[in-house]
Amino acid sequence: MEGDIRVLNELVRRESQFVDRVLEYARRYTAPAKASMAVAKLKRAVQAAYEMPLEQGVLLEQELEAQTCCSTDAVEGLLAWVEKRSPVFQGK
Repeated sequence: MEGDIRVLNELVRRESQFVDRVLEYARRYTAPAKASMAVAKLKRAVQAAYEMPLEQGVLLEQELEAQTCCSTDAVEGLLAWVEKRSPVFQGK
């Protein structure tokens, strides 16, 4: 088990509650007001990290970061921060 990462955030006692809890958790990070494109790219990088050597993972992370930093949402996030308002992300 060396090298394994095991994390338990919450225990759901009934299977019928599981899907509801997963969807509730996901909505916190992918709601329209959130940076869903950035979250999706982060998720892709984390998942890929387990499937490729470190060097490839770093290159993928750099590629995804470049895509994210040049996005409309990235500009909106910076403008909202400068203007001290909530951002309105479009997933673009």
